[in-house]
Amino acid sequence: VSRRLSLLRNLRAATRLEPALIESFRREAAQCPGGVVERPAAVLIADIRDFTYYTRTHSSSEVTAVLQEHFAAIEGAIGAEGGYVNKYVGDEIVAVFGFPYDGERCSTRAVLAAVGVLAEFRKLLLRWSQRDAEPLPGMGIVVDAGVVSFAQIGGGKRSQFDIVGDAINGASRIQDKTKELSRELLISEEVYGEIAKESHVRDHFAPVGNVGIRGQGQRLLYSWTERSPSAVEDLESLDTDASTAEGIPATEWTPPTRAGSRRSTPCRRSGRGVTRRLRPPPRRQR
Repeated sequence: VSRRLSLLRNLRAATRLEPALIESFRREAAQCPGGVVERPAAVLIADIRDFTYYTRTHSSSEVTAVLQEHFAAIEGAIGAEGGYVNKYVGDEIVAVFGFPYDGERCSTRAVLAAVGVLAEFRKLLLRWSQRDAEPLPGMGIVVDAGVVSFAQIGGGKRSQFDIVGDAINGASRIQDKTKELSRELLISEEVYGEIAKESHVRDHFAPVGNVGIRGQGQRLLYSWTERSPSAVEDLESLDTDASTAEGIPATEWTPPTRAGSRRSTPCRRSGRGVTRRLRPPPRRQR
């Protein structure tokens, strides 16, 4: 029994997924051609800017300590919205919202998680400055969505649960534009198409315009609009109606499922949805 529990813990740590969900994927994959499962999903990529220079100017212990804090905060924001970390690529983190977890409102939840990541990063900047630690230079976050292929990918000795498709490619290439366009958070037109149905989220984004994306042509991108130096206060305007109503602190981010929630494209899968709202921006005085 102890050996089995140890193996389950190791599997969970290696995949960031519960073993039951891995088994669910394998069962479904066994019924699909080539063992590949195609599902709609949203992909979030968060990358640290100028990280190569940061590693050259700081000791390994300093870099490791800062990265561990950074990734722990990001994982929390992603998990709070029902997503999971697919993989780490150096200082970059790739997260998925959808299969084999709940696919309901996956683009909206990915956007809320992205804003949560920004909020956590701002808190870390304050924490690092308070203890005189050199902060990370900055970060860029992207959310893209579409149909992706889920598969067990690897060689004969090692493999991993991974995703392939335009959404992951698009997110990776749009990521390069966050620095070029001086934007902290960019989302694709496909993602905006879902959040447009929820004004409390939509109103925080503005069109950047059509941008040339390598291998994908011109794509319409939208940017998070609150990028002021005091963005900690701005970002902490995020709240959940359900949490407020029940007297739960908003920072716990554990809203109950909304009964009769409407499904929305591009992700149409049954299951429990996670609902989280943005407070509307204050009206300007005329």
